[in-house]
Amino acid sequence: MQQYAKSCKINLRNADINNDILILTINGDWNMLNVVLALILGTLIGLIIGLLVGIIGTMLSLRSLNLLKKKELKLNKKKNNSKTVETSDINFLYSKFKDVG
Repeated sequence: MQQYAKSCKINLRNADINNDILILTINGDWNMLNVVLALILGTLIGLIIGLLVGIIGTMLSLRSLNLLKKKELKLNKKKNNSKTVETSDINFLYSKFKDVG
């Protein structure tokens, strides 16, 4: 840490920057500020990405539910149609046997 502080003093003296910035740099306040800003920025980016993924996931799940409902309705219609065909065939055969008998 001392070596870092010495190098900061040398660099800042050569650049003729005032002592307040030197003290802040040596104490590490600028580094802590960068950490806090990076944490806030990372959190915001994560929230935005999570929100977008959540919206896309919700849209896809609702679409798949809609497709499943359509398939279920088609299957129900096919079952109902096959039942009516079967009952009409039985009724037709019954009427033919009735005519013969």
